[in-house]
Amino acid sequence: MKVEVVEIHGDEDFIKKISGISHGSEGASVEKLLNWGHLSPLEFAGVTFKVTCPIFVARQMMRHRTGKYMEASLRYCESGLEFYTPPELEDDLMYKFMIENSKFVYSTLLEKYGKGRGNELARCVLPVSTVTEFYMQMDMRNLTHFLLLRLADGAQIETRLLASDMLDLIEEKFPTITAYIIKEVFHV
Repeated sequence: MKVEVVEIHGDEDFIKKISGISHGSEGASVEKLLNWGHLSPLEFAGVTFKVTCPIFVARQMMRHRTGKYMEASLRYCESGLEFYTPPELEDDLMYKFMIENSKFVYSTLLEKYGKGRGNELARCVLPVSTVTEFYMQMDMRNLTHFLLLRLADGAQIETRLLASDMLDLIEEKFPTITAYIIKEVFHV
């Protein structure tokens, strides 16, 4: 699993500048905006990530319909047949059998039905542990909300790990927002 920044648009100075129009001023600091709950100026800055993770993590991330997503389509592309194995299942024989069986059936269906319809049929047998890639773009207001939820103790560990990496990746451009998220999630 990995996440990388593709593009960052805006920064905290830009957010401050944008916030000034509502009060006819030079703008409020991002810290004040966060404390006031005045988050609409955060929507003018954002991040595009490239994420590589299992499908079950991608679906948890895509539940946040406030982002934009573009995923590799197994209707048009062949799967690399890469699978995520949780540490708890590394020695589980049933899990290993399921993965090997999925690889065999996927490859057989592709060969039997060829490109096009074969891709459509073959993807049906892939488990949600299949690794996928997608771009995710969110403005900072929605990314802040996303990270607050996905860094919380109740979030699945794999999703928390990616959210933690995202937080690290935005810290340089958005230090005040990062500090706010850390304070809210970890109470430090």
